[in-house]
Amino acid sequence: MPSNVNLQFTKALIITFCHLRGSLPIWLSSSKTLQLLDLSWNSLGGSLPSLIGKFEYLFYLDLSNNSFSGEIPEKQGRPRLAYNYIWSFPPTIDLSHNMFSGPIWPSFGNLKNLHDLSLEEINLSGSIPDSISGMTSLEVLDLSRNNLSGEIPHSLARLSFLSVFKVSYNRLYGDTPSGGQFMTFPESSFDGNQALCPRLLAPCQRKQIPPLVSPGKEMKIVDWNFGIGAATGFLLTVFFCFKLGWVFPKGRICRY
Repeated sequence: MPSNVNLQFTKALIITFCHLRGSLPIWLSSSKTLQLLDLSWNSLGGSLPSLIGKFEYLFYLDLSNNSFSGEIPEKQGRPRLAYNYIWSFPPTIDLSHNMFSGPIWPSFGNLKNLHDLSLEEINLSGSIPDSISGMTSLEVLDLSRNNLSGEIPHSLARLSFLSVFKVSYNRLYGDTPSGGQFMTFPESSFDGNQALCPRLLAPCQRKQIPPLVSPGKEMKIVDWNFGIGAATGFLLTVFFCFKLGWVFPKGRICRY
């Protein structure tokens, strides 16, 4: 993208599938009334500048399928992304398929009017913040194919409009939330988390594995305890035979 020009856009800037290279230009910050920014499916890279979080009227942001890196700018201040019925696009943040790092900031919970948050395969780490439950208008939450760990906050069950939820292929563990919209999500939404318990088995049922016999030791059916018991029984039997006069001359047997 050109960096030595001064361009301004009042409502929308859409440049997709154009093989754009470089980073987001500083002049973009002068478009203070920008509502829709879509630069998806290009080759843009570098850090995402903090100006992205400062557009007061921006309600649709799609930077997916690029090569942006570094941490996602933290969302601060009053909730933005108010619902605008421009071209029928719902309020959206789509940063999927980039090369970001770092956590999901708790301040994302301030975006109460956001409908779609797609952060698939962008190398996120850390846990899913409980504050996400504050995004009360959320319909789509895609956090799949990252390095997220910890438990899924059970407070997310309060998101009554959530229709798509994906956390597959992370390192999550524990019980999946129950109740609310979580009763409608398919098991594929949770695939690839080996320590995560599907709701059908919640709460987690940890199976007790019986101790294994060492392969280097043979299993003995008759051990020394059995031998001592048998010898003791035989001696007692002989003793009672003599005591009770059950010992007979040769040719007779001892009955017991």
